[in-house]
Amino acid sequence: RRSSLLKSLKADNKNNNEKEFDDDGRRIPYSIAQDVKYIPRNVGKLSKSFLAIRTAGGVELTNDVYARKPSDPTFWFIGKIARISDVSVEQAVSRLWPLLEAHACKLRPVELFASRGDLELWVAPGDSETAIVNDDPQTPPLKECPFEVEGASSVNRAFVGFQGHIHDNNNDPIICTHRDDFGR
Repeated sequence: RRSSLLKSLKADNKNNNEKEFDDDGRRIPYSIAQDVKYIPRNVGKLSKSFLAIRTAGGVELTNDVYARKPSDPTFWFIGKIARISDVSVEQAVSRLWPLLEAHACKLRPVELFASRGDLELWVAPGDSETAIVNDDPQTPPLKECPFEVEGASSVNRAFVGFQGHIHDNNNDPIICTHRDDFGR
C-alpha cells in the first residue's frame, strides 16, 4: 500500500523534482543534490573525503555534528565532518545538510524522524564528543549551523567529508547531551 501511495505521489508530482520525497515517501522541504543523497555510494565517498582531509589537515579541520528537534534540550551526536581550509564549517554543514539530516533520522528514528525537515544541526570542535557529554567546562558551547549559507551550494563535494556515527546495541554508547537554546 505504501508503495502505491509513493507512486501516486510521484505521478502527481511529475513536473516537479522527484527528489522532494525521501526514501519513505515523505515530502521534504528542499531538493537534494545527487551527490549528497543518503545512498551507500555517497556515504562511502564522503567517508573517504573525511579521512583524506583529516589526515592532511588534522583535527582542526573537523567538527562533531549534533542534531536536535527544535527547542528540544537533547542534542544527539550524529558524526563528524571535515572540510578544507577554504570552506567554513557553516558552508560544509549546509552543503551536506540533506545527508546529515537523513543520517540523524536513521540513527535515532524514534527521537528524530518525526521532525525530519525541521531538525537543527549544531557543531562542536572535532573530537570533543567525550568532553561535551561530560559537560567539561573547558569545552565551548555547541554552535547552531543555518540551513542556507552563502557559497555552500558551490562547494565542491570533494572538499567536504562526513563520517557518520554508528550505534550498535552491544558496544557503542549513545552519545547525547542536554543543552539550552544557546548550546550551553
